[in-house]
Amino acid sequence: MTRLLVCGEDQLSLLRIGRELAVRNLAYDQTKTSVKKDDLVRYDLVVIHSSWRLPHLIDFIVNLVREHEKPVVYLSGDPVIGAFRGIMDDPYFAFVDDRRIDAEFGIAVTLLLKAAKAIADIGAKARKAAERADLRRRMDQCKEMLAAAGMTEEEAHALILRTAMDRQMSKYAACALIMKEKYPEQD
Repeated sequence: MTRLLVCGEDQLSLLRIGRELAVRNLAYDQTKTSVKKDDLVRYDLVVIHSSWRLPHLIDFIVNLVREHEKPVVYLSGDPVIGAFRGIMDDPYFAFVDDRRIDAEFGIAVTLLLKAAKAIADIGAKARKAAERADLRRRMDQCKEMLAAAGMTEEEAHALILRTAMDRQMSKYAACALIMKEKYPEQD
């Protein structure tokens, strides 16, 4: 379930924000007090109104966005947004004029959530691809060492699979074990 954190002190704006989130069936918590990055773990998006009195608010927002910790929607009636110039095009940031909450806020939230999910999915796919490539390199290295000792590639592959099954471990771990047991000086 998607969960948002809404930070601000202006009651009228918080009411308008809450209404927009309710229309979209998005669960949220509100706070007027300071939060730390560690407190944001259970949230998918952070909505910050300019009325929120957090020391170093701009730095907090910029760091969240640059590190892709959490997507941030920043609402302000002040059209001066120079402090955000470096993150305005970041897919984890949206600036919404306080006077346009009804028209733009919900769209910004929806788009940021979709962008963050897409980025996370791409990152997960990249990690899986890297893990597969690492496994392939480890297996090829293990097979080469076993082939140098006189085994065929098929025999080496069968030994890796048998070791993994017999010891109930991954093929990667089986390769590491075989290499360590048979050739401890090379590991």
